[in-house]
Amino acid sequence: MGRSNSPKVDLQQISAPPKDEFESFLEQVYFWLLTCHRLSEEGDLNKSWVAFEALGALFPVLDEGGSHDKVKDAYPFPAWREETVEVPLAVVRQLVLSWNKYKDSPVMSLGQAFEFEHINGQGRSAMRKKAAKINEGIKYANEVFGLYAETGDGSALSLEDAFSSVAERYGKSVSTIRDAFYRHRQAIEDNLQGQRARRQILTETSRSSCVDNSS
Repeated sequence: MGRSNSPKVDLQQISAPPKDEFESFLEQVYFWLLTCHRLSEEGDLNKSWVAFEALGALFPVLDEGGSHDKVKDAYPFPAWREETVEVPLAVVRQLVLSWNKYKDSPVMSLGQAFEFEHINGQGRSAMRKKAAKINEGIKYANEVFGLYAETGDGSALSLEDAFSSVAERYGKSVSTIRDAFYRHRQAIEDNLQGQRARRQILTETSRSSCVDNSS
């Protein structure tokens, strides 16, 4: 059931969806890294984690021969796009492989993944579990927002009904879903607003380029 005070998503404002799967991928990475950075500023993740997330997300493109210019639109900050160095691909590949090994294992410590420790060593980090919990919360919050936000078709649920629906889908308590929503709601709304602005800029840039080419 819709409400008069529900957030409204004007689909007409999202005027320039990504042209292809690669642009869509870059956009997803952009907002994921923006979210990670925000969480690092709030103390939930550390900057090292965010740096490895950036490497891990975009390395497959670089490993297939893509250049920095090809992926730089996924970086959410000018310094990341402009202040660069050349590093041997083999060096970055080893870092990413070890990072992925660490993330994918439920028991391996960071030192073990990078082979700084023996497999039976000590020193497991809680950051992996914390990041997994954050990712899970963001997923729940996104689903609630999708059910709760009005899109003009009158199908929006009340907030409590949205909590209940997502809780039932994932077998979680309503309070867990509610907490996740309020924890991440502002970030979701900020990202949606940023997505609209970013796509509008891309649309205007594309139109300007077309005009210049036709002159």
